[in-house]
Amino acid sequence: MRSLPQLCLRALALSAAILGAAALIGPACNLISEGDDCKSACTTLTTCGLLHTNDCGVYCSAMVYSVGLAGCGSQFDAQNACAKSNTDCSKAQSACSTQTTAFTKCMQDYCAMNPMGDGCPGAGDGGTGDGGTGGGGTGDGG
Repeated sequence: MRSLPQLCLRALALSAAILGAAALIGPACNLISEGDDCKSACTTLTTCGLLHTNDCGVYCSAMVYSVGLAGCGSQFDAQNACAKSNTDCSKAQSACSTQTTAFTKCMQDYCAMNPMGDGCPGAGDGGTGDGGTGGGGTGDGG
């Protein structure tokens, strides 16, 4: 049988390993959740003419990562929450235009200062359209 100090050290090491794994898994799950929310919002906003992108998957992959760097996370979240709450186009067009405009402006301001930054049309990651920064399709910056 092991001594009490050895058992305590093992328990401490196991706790540290579990906490370390949780620290790695937590952000990954959050990114997946944000990506799913973004795709749903993107589909609604694109269908309703508030967002112009050819591929919501590309748009969301770029945006979920980029908004944190750009400091536009709250605007991105507000845009997505609005679209999630207003899936009918007549409601989304009136309710979400302020949020998409705010997010667009935030990303445009960031890209003006960092033209090759992630999420910016010059970076070649897909641009983003209204509700972001370009015209949507891959690198068209439109």
